[in-house]
Amino acid sequence: MKNLEVSFRATRALYTAADLFKQYGFNKVGVDRIVSETKISKATFYNYFHSKE
Repeated sequence: MKNLEVSFRATRALYTAADLFKQYGFNKVGVDRIVSETKISKATFYNYFHSKE
C-alpha cells in the first residue's frame, strides 16, 4: 500500500505542476508553490524529482 501512496503523491505533484504552469507560466511557478498546492513537503518533492524541470 505504501508504494501506491508514493505513486499517488508523485502523480498529484506532476498534475498540480502542469496545471500551475498552464495557468501562470513555467517561469513564474516555483517549487515552493508546487509543494504548497500539492500539500507535500519540499523534501518529499525532491525525493521524487531533482528539480521542477
